[in-house]
Amino acid sequence: MNKNVPKIRFQGFHDDWEQRKLGCLGKVVTGNTPKTSEAENWNDDDSGHVWITPSDISSLKTYDSERHLTAEGWGKARQLPEKSVLITSIASIGKNTVNEVPAAFNQQINAIIPKENDADFILNSMINATPRFKAIAGQTATAIINKSTFEKFEITVPKHEEQKSIGQLLNSFDMIITLHQRKLNLLQEQKKSLLQKMFPKKDEKIPEIRFNGFTDDWEQRKLEGFSDKTFGGGTPKTSNPQFWNGSIPWIQSSDLKVDKVQAVSAKKHITEKGLESSATKLIPKNSIAIVTRVGVGKLSVMPYEYATSQDFLSLSYLNVEINFAIYAIYRKLMQEAHSVQGTSIKGITKSELLSKKIATPSESKEQEKIGSLFERLDNLITLHQRKLDALQEQKKGLLQKMFV
Repeated sequence: MNKNVPKIRFQGFHDDWEQRKLGCLGKVVTGNTPKTSEAENWNDDDSGHVWITPSDISSLKTYDSERHLTAEGWGKARQLPEKSVLITSIASIGKNTVNEVPAAFNQQINAIIPKENDADFILNSMINATPRFKAIAGQTATAIINKSTFEKFEITVPKHEEQKSIGQLLNSFDMIITLHQRKLNLLQEQKKSLLQKMFPKKDEKIPEIRFNGFTDDWEQRKLEGFSDKTFGGGTPKTSNPQFWNGSIPWIQSSDLKVDKVQAVSAKKHITEKGLESSATKLIPKNSIAIVTRVGVGKLSVMPYEYATSQDFLSLSYLNVEINFAIYAIYRKLMQEAHSVQGTSIKGITKSELLSKKIATPSESKEQEKIGSLFERLDNLITLHQRKLDALQEQKKGLLQKMFV
């Protein structure tokens, strides 16, 4: 006889878990909105009582909100004590959080005020049950799970002490994930700030932040002067197996990510016959591949020989330091992303791209220092992203194995 128990369990717990309706785990409350037309209900600044809407739910713990209630508005709102479980139930179904401060909330959210049950356990159980929860939303123009249906939704639960142990473990895990996410966000913000300050602003000749020992004005250089040769690309006939699964890396736009400019991995490879039988070219290593059609703004340093689809222009035999060049071009493309011509598929011509002017220091040593700085920053960002991804995968595995 199979017991209703999880694959991984704390020692000392042996009882079967039980199916319980959410309405049996505590008091279920649907939020409301004090009249927005009555100014006395709302604070214009960040002071006042927390009032949570779905847009405020961006993490598993919520401490604050975009809008705040006055004492009068608070009296008209549906209030929750801290450590309640909030779950979005209209339109954006299944966003989950625990309020860490007393809060009110709007009508798109159902909340559970736990009674003799653990909030962190319920939170993670609902995260685990999100696909099943979303599936019961009414098939109308706007997905909705009303209070009655919400109360009847079932999850499998152990006794309170085991819930508490599981909740504490996962809460600790979430705190570590949050810490790594903050570190990652900080590094990304530092990179964004440095990209603004280590390159001259429009119509200026020196950057706001500069390495010691460099004083010369920067000069405006056309991108065509960054390299001695450019290459286009092409696609070998996909129906011919003799052209594919060879040893030559062949990249397409989907292989690149907007904010990752170092050493893209090619998912596909072509043969020498594929190279000879199409418009694609073998491009020398230490070139820069720039997407000019689908996914304009994506680019990468390519430290190995490669070929590309027709969506690329590659710069080879560079006249500037390669890491400086990649970040300078990236910055320029990001600045101009909103003005790229096109309709459903945005694109840029070869001549338009090569005619773009980019501020460049004349000394190669300054180029090297700037490029090296951003390369190190990107390596740190990648390292923290990998750690974060690994932690999230571990959490996912625990959710699968610690719940029934």
